[in-house]
Amino acid sequence: MANKRHEPAEIVRTLRHVHALVGQGMARVDAIREVRNPPLSGWQRARHRLERR
Repeated sequence: MANKRHEPAEIVRTLRHVHALVGQGMARVDAIREVRNPPLSGWQRARHRLERR
């Protein structure tokens, strides 16, 4: 399985998003985590709910 190569435009978009969140007062680490975490699929959401119990 090949690794995904990020396009330069995608990298710039992500960095700008992080920069905007940091500018709004969010901690840099939290902003990076928010941008990098993709939405969960159905089974991942269910597993996450079960782990939180």
